[in-house]
Formats: sequence, structure tokens, C-alpha cells
Amino acid sequence: LVLAMVMVFGLTATAFAAEDEKTDDTKTETTEPVEGEDDKTPAEGDKAPAADPYADVAAWAKEAVAAVVEKKLIDMGETGFNPTANMTRADLVVALYRLAGSPANAEDAVNPFEDVADDAAYKDAVIWAKDKGIVAGKSETSFDPTGDVKRQEIAKILFVYAGAKNVEEDNLAAFADVEDIAAWAKDFVNWAVASKLISGSAAGDAVNMDPNGTATRQQVAVILNRYINEILPADD
Repeated sequence: LVLAMVMVFGLTATAFAAEDEKTDDTKTETTEPVEGEDDKTPAEGDKAPAADPYADVAAWAKEAVAAVVEKKLIDMGETGFNPTANMTRADLVVALYRLAGSPANAEDAVNPFEDVADDAAYKDAVIWAKDKGIVAGKSETSFDPTGDVKRQEIAKILFVYAGAKNVEEDNLAAFADVEDIAAWAKDFVNWAVASKLISGSAAGDAVNMDPNGTATRQQVAVILNRYINEILPADD
């Protein structure tokens, strides 16, 4: 009888031990991550939308900026387009050089500008523009590549680049500061206004051309995009 009771208790203890072991195994399994759930890659439709690379660009300029960047005429900045920075003389020349297909300069082409280094990324563009008569430099030996390009300078550079002709109609009389436009620039600015490449800015009840003012990167992007869409097709 005693032996029988010992056997019964022994079997019962073994059963409880087995149940406890089973329960522990179950708990261990349920703490493991389920494949395809916690560690799954989001489905295509669940991905977060890509950040807008032109988030820093004004709405009125975004389409033009995207177009000139796609054509690789103007480069992006380190953290965006940097739209409100002033356009430099070198960057404008580079944009037109690229628009022309980045043509090779003659082997005997000379760089006359002391402030354009031999290893400068814009060197070939500046030499090309100088040889084509598109730019003349600030002096015979200075180009001022990092200087801000002025609005009337943009008009001249685009006029020469396009091989444009003077416009007979006077489009400058409407600007309150017409007298501020340099004599050498009036034909160029007149053409740019007639071509709707450059417009004035409101100053109270008046409209100014601000010929000696600077132009931002997004403003130049708009001007270049207008030139590409309006002037180039007409030339073709």
C-alpha cells in the first residue's frame, strides 16, 4: 500500500513538472518577435513620402527651379536649393555654358582673369563666355566670379548669349528709376523687358527696374526657365 501511494504521488509530481515545463516553453515562444510583424519592411504604400528637395523655394519659383536643376544648369546647395542667396557671376556663366552643351575651349584659349584659378570649377565656362563676348569681366584681369550679378548685367549677358537684336519699342518709360539704368545697358534691359524675361518690382505706386540690384538664385532660375521656354523655341 505504501509502495502504491509512493508511485501515485510520483506520477502526479511528474505530470505537474511536465505541465510547468510546457507552460514555460509557451511563454518563451510568445515573447519572440513574429516574423513579418515587428521587424517587417513597410509595404510600398506604407512608406513615408520623400522629402521635398525644393521645400525652401517660394511657390512661384518652384516649378522653374525644378526645371533648371533637372537640366543641371544650376546646382543644389548643401541643404536645399538655397533660393534666396544672390546669384554669382560665375554661377550664371556656368548655367549658360551648360545650356550650350559645355563646349570645349580651343587648346590655345587663354584665361585673362587673375581671380579665376586654374583649378576653379567655373574656369572653362568663364573662358568660353569671354571668348564668345558674353562677358567682359570687371577689368582686363578681373572677372569677380563670386560677386553678385546685377540685374542689368543679366539682361546684357542673355542678350549677347541669345544673339538678340534691339527692340524698337520703348519698354523702359514705365519704370520710375529708368534713369538708373546705365547707358550701355538700356538696349539690353529694353529687350529683356520686351521678352518678358525681366520685370520690375512694385515700389508703392511706382514700378522700379532696380538695374543695379542683385538677383536671387530662384529669380535667376525663373528667368532662365522663361528663356528656355520662350526665346529658344522662337530662335529655332
